[in-house]
Amino acid sequence: MNVLSHDSMRPNRLERHLKQQHPTLVLKTKEFFSSKAESLKRMRLDKSGSYHTEEILYSQSLTAGTTSEYIFNSISNFVEKNDLNWKKLIGHCTDGAPVMIGVRSGLAKKLKEKNPAMVSTHCVIHRQALASKALPPKLRQTLDSAIRIVKYIKSSTLNSRLFTLLCEDLDSDHKVLLFHTEVRWLSKGNMLARFYELKEEVIIFLEFKEKHDFLTMFKDDTLQWRLAYLTAIFDSLNELNLKLQGRNNTIISN
Repeated sequence: MNVLSHDSMRPNRLERHLKQQHPTLVLKTKEFFSSKAESLKRMRLDKSGSYHTEEILYSQSLTAGTTSEYIFNSISNFVEKNDLNWKKLIGHCTDGAPVMIGVRSGLAKKLKEKNPAMVSTHCVIHRQALASKALPPKLRQTLDSAIRIVKYIKSSTLNSRLFTLLCEDLDSDHKVLLFHTEVRWLSKGNMLARFYELKEEVIIFLEFKEKHDFLTMFKDDTLQWRLAYLTAIFDSLNELNLKLQGRNNTIISN
């Protein structure tokens, strides 16, 4: 299976890809692809670009709200409709939000009323994401400096194009830097890894642009050590978190 890049998701490129790679699907209706979308939500994409189907008993979009009562009613209706036993619900894993673990009206409390033996846990991946936000001041400063440099290069179309041409001339392994966004839990590590790999290209580009304030980061050996340390730490966290996405995996086994 081929995985399309973000740039390939433009309508005209998607249409060309469909006609060239999947000619048998050209005449399919919109409803056909919509029906496939639901099944894709229940599949996991691995590093090789292959999808693996996972068994999910119940999956429902929260269209009317995200209150604990609404979520509980959605689950309860499914359990009662299918005549399931609440005692089979032995665990409840959340992101630690108040709507999930609230003492008085959280979802965990409502579920425990149905099965007092149920165990409620905080997702280990989410806990790592929270912990990574509370960096020591000096490491936070280094991370913020890297983010500012990446934004300077990528926020301008001209800068992005010039940087890509520079990487092509130097025969670099990569041609672009990656943005960091808080809502994407792997983006911080991916951004740092790519930034560190293209460090020499970034220095050349900043010297060409005469951005001496940004170049200060690369002239200080201590800052370079902190950047390497941050890159290694976040790379390890990303690797662990990806491993935990598989079946029957735990933080102990990984």
